[in-house]
Amino acid sequence: MSQATVSKAITRLEARMKTILFHRTSRRMSLTESGYAALERASCILEEGEAVENEVTEQFTSLRGMIRISAPMSFGIARLAPILPEFMQAHPDVELDVQFNDKQVDLVGERFELTLRIAKLVDSSLLARRVVNDKGNTA
Repeated sequence: MSQATVSKAITRLEARMKTILFHRTSRRMSLTESGYAALERASCILEEGEAVENEVTEQFTSLRGMIRISAPMSFGIARLAPILPEFMQAHPDVELDVQFNDKQVDLVGERFELTLRIAKLVDSSLLARRVVNDKGNTA
């Protein structure tokens, strides 16, 4: 940013806060007491924002947190249950809430991340992927 742009932004901020943040002379600028207080609080806010950003970014690099899954009873017991211990060992920061039942669940309303179904997809706003072919082999 240019010096003029920064200067105008500071002037607008001081007007909005109804205080002077900088002592200005022709040779230098320095923070007032209000300026130091604002800087301290703004630094805390910036640190919190960076912490949130880092936490969200870290969530994309490793699996963690609660994952809610719904699957039909027969498929869940035969195909899903046997692979869950290995998954949990590989991802210790994940907590699974797995529900084996034949009930159609509302993914969004009931906050499921994944549901497995042996049926045609009725709601076209959802994403679907075939995971087992017609012969029962994993796709």
